Amino acid sequence: MKTESATMPVSPYEIEYDGELAKITFYENAQELETVEGESKKWEYDIYFLHVRNRDNLIAHIENNVDAWIQTAKDLEYNDLASKIRTKRDGLLAECDWTQITDTSLSSEEKEIWRVYRQALRDIPQQPEFPYRINWPVVE
Repeated sequence: MKTESATMPVSPYEIEYDGELAKITFYENAQELETVEGESKKWEYDIYFLHVRNRDNLIAHIENNVDAWIQTAKDLEYNDLASKIRTKRDGLLAECDWTQITDTSLSSEEKEIWRVYRQALRDIPQQPEFPYRINWPVVE
């Protein structure tokens, strides 16, 4: 997830401890944003979160394989967001199931419009920026 801040991360990760748990925040792709004269510097970077059980040598585990830890955080974010998008999509499909039954009062043309819409909903996971940017179809 992209975020903006007045400060640049000083480390690729930070850890917040809460008893038995540790919240790890990972930072990637930090870059200074252009500002107009007189404005404070701003930074943009990707940020990912991972919650793990606090354990001895956690920092050493992360330091020894930070790229794998970041990838795990990215994968979790992707899967969580993809699941939410699919749930919304499935709800939209369920709302218009009635349009495809044989004894509906819709004309052939209206049924085709709904069929195309429903196919576009099913194709959402194939969109190039799924699940971060979704072009939600509309019934035309």
